[in-house]
Amino acid sequence: MIERKERYDGVIEEYTCVPLLLRPEREAVLYHHIEKPFRIQSDPFTLTVPKGGCTCAFYWTDRPYNVYVFRDTRNRLIGTYINIVGQTEITESYVLYEDRIIDVAVCPAGRLAVLDEEELPVAMNVFEGGRVQHALNRVLTELPTLVPAVIRTSEQMLKNMAKGEDNGFV
Repeated sequence: MIERKERYDGVIEEYTCVPLLLRPEREAVLYHHIEKPFRIQSDPFTLTVPKGGCTCAFYWTDRPYNVYVFRDTRNRLIGTYINIVGQTEITESYVLYEDRIIDVAVCPAGRLAVLDEEELPVAMNVFEGGRVQHALNRVLTELPTLVPAVIRTSEQMLKNMAKGEDNGFV
């Protein structure tokens, strides 16, 4: 299965993933094994994702965001990363989403950082007709329940995957 990210500048990034949950045209959860380490820099913290770590990524067609739960090589939580997105398309062979620049990083202790505002071509309240600001407000409102829910779900899905059990892959 392919995760296809369409960046705001039109560049396409693709990643090969394993579907943990697939409900075409509704929602998906994809597992990705990290081959190349990377860092998500923010103030006041940095999320360091090592080679051999993984992510469980959650996508919905009716939400203006997707969520990545990053784990290290020993399955310990590194942090959560939320992309503000435009359209999301979920099929049997790929998940495609339109990245809208703004992201939110959340460390395990619960601190958060809104990222990449400086990359916006105009003020956030007018960018994309205010839709990005509205989506960010929704994320910040839902954060107290959203982040714990995706962390718990990803833990269970990874346990099921390790045991060879089905997570709802259709």
